[in-house]
Amino acid sequence: MKGSIATKLTLHFTLSYFLIVSAAIAFFWWFSSQHFNDMDKQYILSKSDMVIAAIDGINQDQDINFSTILTDHPDTHVLAINNANQLIPSSYQGLTVPSALRDGRPGQLVNWQSEIAYFKGIATITRNRQGENFRLIVIRDVTYHAEFLNSSTKNMILSMGLMFFILSIIGAFVAWYGLSPLRKFSMETSRIDINTLATRLDQQEYPKEMQSSIQVFNLMLKRLEGSFDQLSFYAANLAHELRTPLASMTVRNQCMLQGERSSLDYKDTLESNIEELEFLSKTVTDILLMAKAESEQLTVNNERVDVYELASKLADYFQLLADEKNVNIIIEGQAELNTDSALLRRIIANLLSNAVRHADDNSKIIIAIGEENDNIQLSVSNVGKTIPTDDCTHLFERNFTRNNNSTVNIGIGLTLSRALLNTLGGRIWVKSARQSTQFYIRLPKTSDTVLS
Repeated sequence: MKGSIATKLTLHFTLSYFLIVSAAIAFFWWFSSQHFNDMDKQYILSKSDMVIAAIDGINQDQDINFSTILTDHPDTHVLAINNANQLIPSSYQGLTVPSALRDGRPGQLVNWQSEIAYFKGIATITRNRQGENFRLIVIRDVTYHAEFLNSSTKNMILSMGLMFFILSIIGAFVAWYGLSPLRKFSMETSRIDINTLATRLDQQEYPKEMQSSIQVFNLMLKRLEGSFDQLSFYAANLAHELRTPLASMTVRNQCMLQGERSSLDYKDTLESNIEELEFLSKTVTDILLMAKAESEQLTVNNERVDVYELASKLADYFQLLADEKNVNIIIEGQAELNTDSALLRRIIANLLSNAVRHADDNSKIIIAIGEENDNIQLSVSNVGKTIPTDDCTHLFERNFTRNNNSTVNIGIGLTLSRALLNTLGGRIWVKSARQSTQFYIRLPKTSDTVLS
């Protein structure tokens, strides 16, 4: 059901009041009716006893004049019916007697209404002076009681209607005032846009009933901010990584078009373009892979992996690049674990590529593999410039640049490695001192363990 919450609250409030007051009026009417019935019954029975006592005190040679027995009680009437079901003349007072009194069970309180009055009566069986049974009916005019009850009920209903109207207004105001935190929430959230995703709502400014919702909303803003930062990072990083090779290809091709070139020159240019395109393809693949890893959409295919064998194949590949700097790659230790071999290969390849790039000439790169409790640990060490301690804490952040006399961008390799390790339940860190840098990764031996 759609509509205003304030309207719904007002309707529920007034409807609840209506039901409660209606029940109260019904109870009042029932209780008052019972009270008057009990009171009138006791009164009529007492007058019946009075009439019977008066009859017993009359001599046998005197006629009974029923009309004079209760002359001091103008609201009370006495009628008598003999065994032949005939009204004794001296008791007739022009009243219409219902059949329930004439023929019904004695002692039963009977209510009825004429055109102008309300009556209650009780019939009893007694004997006359000759020992004959007759039905004695005592009737009381209860018009005053009935009018009082009807008038009270009518006044209560009118009062209820007036209070219903007043409480509807009060309920509408209370609902409007009670929903003011929602209006405040709506106003504050309407001011949040793509440039103010860092905004957080203060839970203490809202009632307790809304604080959990505010907390959830703030968490949602945090996730949105993180997602937007990721999107901005990927766009900026992609533009940064693509700009240089695209510019290089553009300049090279423009130079080739400025004059006649030999087929060998065209071949060299095409080969160079292919290298740049392969680099661009790898960059796009890495960015997409990191996006999937950070959004937890990456599929992990676990299998038994021999870490030494995997590292050896990568070392053979990177040794060709290391030979240009006369750098030797050495592997120490061995271990096995259950993980995704393709992702682990990408992580180790990133670390080796980074080590070869920054290693000093005529030095060594050492890949150390070991086990520690239920984890395996692998480190890649190279001799080269020491990384400042402050940079070590930010080295795995997106698009981080460090300044060693000149600003150098380290690319997305280390950021990608951290994202992939998080997916595999592992962690990565770096130590650098005395012209030596070691990158460490730690992974659980089984895929159901996550390192903190």
